[in-house]
Amino acid sequence: MYNTIENNMPHLVKQLSGIAVWLFAISLGIGTAVLLMQAMADNSYQYYGIGFVYVIIATFINTIAFCVLLIHAWIYAEYRKILLMRAALLLANIPIALAYMYIVFEILPCYGRF
Repeated sequence: MYNTIENNMPHLVKQLSGIAVWLFAISLGIGTAVLLMQAMADNSYQYYGIGFVYVIIATFINTIAFCVLLIHAWIYAEYRKILLMRAALLLANIPIALAYMYIVFEILPCYGRF
């Protein structure tokens, strides 16, 4: 079903859909890399600054992308489901980031490196 719909989508909707998936993957990848650097560091507080700055930047960028997807889901009613699914994909980064923060602030200080 989505294949035929995606073939007929306007170029802007295709781009927004692709950017959302790309942004999700990049955010997840960089967040995981920062978590692993923190977990493997000798000084457990060494990467807190990098992680904090990354979370601020990622939150800002993902919020803008989420709002753009919501606006375009309203404008392009025919493609609303696809755009809202991509927006939900961006929201999936929130519990992942919270889990990573729990690991960094609660588990690593108690048990040390991985």
